[in-house]
Amino acid sequence: MALSSSSSRRYRLAAIDLDGTLLGPDHAISPANARAVARMQAAGIEVVLASGRHHSTMHAFARALPGVRWIVSVQGAEVSDVDRARTLHESFLDPAAARQVLALSRELNFPALVYGREGIITDSEVAVETYAKHIGFRPKRVSTDEFLAERTFKIVWVGEPDQLTALAAHAQVAAIPTEKIRSHRHLFEFVQPGVTKATGLVALAAQLGIAREETLAFGDADNDVPMFEWVRTSVAMPHGWPSALARATLVAPAGPAGDALARGVDAVLATAG
Repeated sequence: MALSSSSSRRYRLAAIDLDGTLLGPDHAISPANARAVARMQAAGIEVVLASGRHHSTMHAFARALPGVRWIVSVQGAEVSDVDRARTLHESFLDPAAARQVLALSRELNFPALVYGREGIITDSEVAVETYAKHIGFRPKRVSTDEFLAERTFKIVWVGEPDQLTALAAHAQVAAIPTEKIRSHRHLFEFVQPGVTKATGLVALAAQLGIAREETLAFGDADNDVPMFEWVRTSVAMPHGWPSALARATLVAPAGPAGDALARGVDAVLATAG
């Protein structure tokens, strides 16, 4: 999809998803993607990382990109600076809803992870191993009592893709008063109603005095769609989920997944003044 003639207007803020966008299949930032971030910054664009990940698993990636100052984490439930010295926004799950999610996870036999203020914890070894395999990070295993007592930004169930896809139509899951999100084929997430990457980005843009018309976003999955719908220009990775491809302003040119972001940045900067 081509950009409109209004694309010559200057961008001031770019939100970049991590897994499948900034990070390649090896869970690393390719040299090409790092250079693409630097090109945007040289053009006067504030680059922010926006992910479903916990802040603690995003910090190192932000630190690897000089000039990145802000992180939108846990699907927009937290917005803070890179070192977490300043937090602009936090949104925790309602405790009653969190208890419902955890009780149902046991009833349906889905291992669960809790994203608390200080990190990601679980009482399940299966959850530890599954998350480590697919995300490249090992959550902390704790006692069940400690796990159930944690205040949480979000709760994540882990499982096989077909099992998790079927949850969208499950009556008990639908009845829990939370947002339900798929950010990964092996993850099904619950966050406070109304919380998305877009709401986190809105809070950050307001703090920076940046208008919606000056924003763009790069992503690849279902959880990027709200962000795509809010920003002026959205760029989906060519290997992205059908929902992201359908809602993006444009799709980055085909090529290796690890460098897709760089190709998307080139496509945007080539048309922007």
